[in-house]
Amino acid sequence: MNKNRRVAIIGSGIGGASAAWLLREHADVTLFEAEPRFGGHTHTAVVDDPRGPVAVDTGFMVFNRPNYPLLSSLFDHLEITTYPTEMSFSASIGNGRLEYAGTDLNSLFGQRRNLVKPSFWRLLVDILAFNRQGHRALQATVDPSLTLDRFLDKVGLGQKFRDNYLYPMAAAIWSCPRGEIGRFPALTFLRFFSNHGLIQLSDRP
Repeated sequence: MNKNRRVAIIGSGIGGASAAWLLREHADVTLFEAEPRFGGHTHTAVVDDPRGPVAVDTGFMVFNRPNYPLLSSLFDHLEITTYPTEMSFSASIGNGRLEYAGTDLNSLFGQRRNLVKPSFWRLLVDILAFNRQGHRALQATVDPSLTLDRFLDKVGLGQKFRDNYLYPMAAAIWSCPRGEIGRFPALTFLRFFSNHGLIQLSDRP
């Protein structure tokens, strides 16, 4: 490629911005963005503070090196400092009817009444079943058009499992309405959960 080559890049999120930056010495690059600002998930807002302006990242804030090698390389090249953090998930369903967190056994049974609730133990059994069925599906051939709802129907995981665990977790990850999660392609969903250690109980990145 050379500067006589013209390249159009659609979108200024992390993908578009990275592509534009990588091609800047090799082509005449034009970046198109529909929004009135650059960024997508790489947006930084400047907030007024009594001590002066403060830059606040509002989008992409967490990553892990095993799943984001190119982003990690970009951070390293630009000498951007990153910090380790702990990720956790907790849920409050039905105005506190059901509450739990996944940090440890104490937080899992934060509502002590769940120790004696058969429905909560059933949820834990269903989580293990989902992890097991997810691994099996990824080792087999999954129809790319199969939705997550249809996959869960096939493996016998019902609405309570979806409403009380899987869909709230996915909605938190993608900032997406729970009602849309079931329409995700099952294969894409399971690959993401597998890559990020979400269908295993330990060694999550």
